[in-house]
Amino acid sequence: MINTSAAEVFNSIQHKSFIACGNTIMRLNCSSTNDILRIIGANYGRFTSFLCHPNSWPTPSSQWDLQCSAGGSFAIASERCDGKPTCTLKPSTTLFGDPCTTTPKYLEVLYRCVAFSMEVHVLQEEEAKQQNGIL
Repeated sequence: MINTSAAEVFNSIQHKSFIACGNTIMRLNCSSTNDILRIIGANYGRFTSFLCHPNSWPTPSSQWDLQCSAGGSFAIASERCDGKPTCTLKPSTTLFGDPCTTTPKYLEVLYRCVAFSMEVHVLQEEEAKQQNGIL
């Protein structure tokens, strides 16, 4: 079993996925100083027993809820990180709530770095579409 406090698990040119175990600090950043974060997806909860396996958790892993998901994860991560060159998130029940009380949780965030000027252009297009009733 993997017992890492924070691990970058998937990278591609378009997006990155980062996992941080409960009560650690997740730091998302873009390598270029002209780029900003754009959150694509986020989940605070648990979908596998193989990641972030705390040895001292009172409930055996066979009883963990592997469909555990805090409903507001994406909104919270987006609010705190979108449009910034770097941000930190602490995967905790204080921030995300406790969707499964007997299960240890981790935070997974899928994001990409986009050029600041490109992001401004995309936001302007979305705003124009909303004003014209297209979105």
